[in-house]
Amino acid sequence: MSSVVDRIRNIAKDGMLLDRMFWKASVTWKPFSVTSFKIVSALTKHEAEFTTIIDGGANIGQFARAVVELYPTARVFCFEPLEDIATELKLNLRDCQRVTVVQAALASTNKSLPFFRNLYHQASSALEIKPEASQLHEKVSESTTKIHVNAVSLDEYFSNNEIVGPTLLKLDLQGYELQALHGATRILPQVDFVLVEVAVQQSYEGEPEKGMIESFMLDQGFEQIDILNSLVDGDGNITQVDVLFKKCGHHDA
Repeated sequence: MSSVVDRIRNIAKDGMLLDRMFWKASVTWKPFSVTSFKIVSALTKHEAEFTTIIDGGANIGQFARAVVELYPTARVFCFEPLEDIATELKLNLRDCQRVTVVQAALASTNKSLPFFRNLYHQASSALEIKPEASQLHEKVSESTTKIHVNAVSLDEYFSNNEIVGPTLLKLDLQGYELQALHGATRILPQVDFVLVEVAVQQSYEGEPEKGMIESFMLDQGFEQIDILNSLVDGDGNITQVDVLFKKCGHHDA
């Protein structure tokens, strides 16, 4: 009986601590994102320390800010293709000496990449958005502008930049995650955890199904261990999930 009581007390303590951290973060972090706070807080339960964090699809720095605060000794590499968004990203993280911002998309090879900029910039993608996507996500616009952006593969980029483990690779690329993973097969042996946004309902043309990413990760020696966040539509249906993969044989913190 006492062990059950102790567990309940520990859960309550964890909840109170997380609540205090949340309110402090909401005031002091710039930028602050509830989703990123939730994801990175959950991530710390799997790995206490990262030395290298690769943030693919960094946007204005929501995830990067969370990992900078909760993994303060990590070196963070942020990839963001849109010039104005990358500029805002740099401004938001200008106090973070261990952050490197790369204005580029992630792809299977280095190239100039056709890119569809959405009025809701977080929905911009190398894949063309489906008309029904605006019904799944209320902020998403059907209106896009086709541009070209610089793209790099992680294999090529890190051929000249050292990766020191433990390492996290995070990919939030609006349907282009599998292409980026194909461009990272040489560095994946140096990566311990991979956090990937995966579609349950496809919002982009050619977006891979969840099983395709799971199969690729398994072939690369990673197992799915958790879902750290999910997004639902207006009807409560899950449309996408943030899946955490761990290298087989790696022990949690």
